Amino acid sequence: MEPRTCRISVAISSLLVFLFGVTQVVITFSNQNIDTTHTWAFFANGCTCTLTGFAGILTAIFSKTTFSKIYFLMTFLTVFEAIIVYIIYSAALPGYIESACGGTTFFNHYCQGIKIYLSSATSVFWSWILLVLPTSSVIAWKNLTTQKSTPDNMFTKTAISLIRELRNTDSIPHYNDTSIKESIDEMIALYEDLIKTITEHKDQKKEPYYLSHAITFHNSINRDKRCILAYLNERLNRIKEYRWSSGQSLLPDQLKERLSQNEIQFFSDYDKILTEYNSKIGLDLTIDPQPPKELYIEVRVVKELGEVVLNSGCTVNLNLNTTHFLKRSDITTLVKNGSLEHIL
Repeated sequence: MEPRTCRISVAISSLLVFLFGVTQVVITFSNQNIDTTHTWAFFANGCTCTLTGFAGILTAIFSKTTFSKIYFLMTFLTVFEAIIVYIIYSAALPGYIESACGGTTFFNHYCQGIKIYLSSATSVFWSWILLVLPTSSVIAWKNLTTQKSTPDNMFTKTAISLIRELRNTDSIPHYNDTSIKESIDEMIALYEDLIKTITEHKDQKKEPYYLSHAITFHNSINRDKRCILAYLNERLNRIKEYRWSSGQSLLPDQLKERLSQNEIQFFSDYDKILTEYNSKIGLDLTIDPQPPKELYIEVRVVKELGEVVLNSGCTVNLNLNTTHFLKRSDITTLVKNGSLEHIL
């Protein structure tokens, strides 16, 4: 059964169940000559059917797997509850009719009316219980199995969320292993659906309906791939940018816990390559990626550092609010971490 057909079937069957429930509740209170204690089965099953029908309507509207599971469970329990309740009620019905008649015979118009009212309502409700409720349960099951054959949400939604996650921050967020696995599982499911569509409808594969299905599955798989690769590539670019901007060869614990094991290994390998290259050319390119306009710069101390030995080997007292004219390569790291301020 196609997903659209399933949704339409769920909508119709759940609406019938909902109306059936409302009708039972109305019948419970419509005859003022009958005490509601004699129509308790109508009210009990009416409330259950009303809730079940409402759940089915929500399932048809939102088409979520969670709603489908709840609706199927409710239809199954409703069938079971209705049969048990009406078996008990049918057995007690003659006593209820006699009690409603005040213990008199049934050969007067008043008692005959009560008898016809309760007996007819029970018979009609029994027919609905045996026909409509089991049918709605079967439709709910078919709808659930149909939804399980394809991803629950819009195709590639999880993969797109990975890209949005990176766009919302300039730093390196936690590695989203869960979403990546979900995207891979979606790709596998889409591939299986693609193969199924092609193999089961060979003679109809050029028809617009099946052709559009195949194209949608194929394009969704490619989009998932592109999103995952873009996510991983952007993270690697930010890891490389961190190595260049910080100049550090070790990852701080706060950043390390946000990376995957492969990304940690990538940083280590990238740092090794960059360090070897800097050593060969005799320059630390992370200090000045662009050729500096001046070798010495004037800086102000914004954090008390005391006596510091610079890279060139000279010693300087970097006391708070003092200014110094120093070699750029000696104090670039201190400027980056905010200990010194470049005076322009």
